[in-house]
Amino acid sequence: MNSKQIIEVLMQQPIEVCEQVSEVSVDMWGGFPKVIQEVFPNAMVVYSLSQKDEVLCY
Repeated sequence: MNSKQIIEVLMQQPIEVCEQVSEVSVDMWGGFPKVIQEVFPNAMVVYSLSQKDEVLCY
């Protein structure tokens, strides 16, 4: 799946639901920030940096 397809699937959720999402945890795939910004405008992106509990917030 590419980012456009992922956005299309996630946009099937009501906008009220998408606006309530405050945090999304993702791996380091480069397409995620675009997807998150488009679908979940109020969400913070949290990246997992390793197998440990380290995270990076964007």
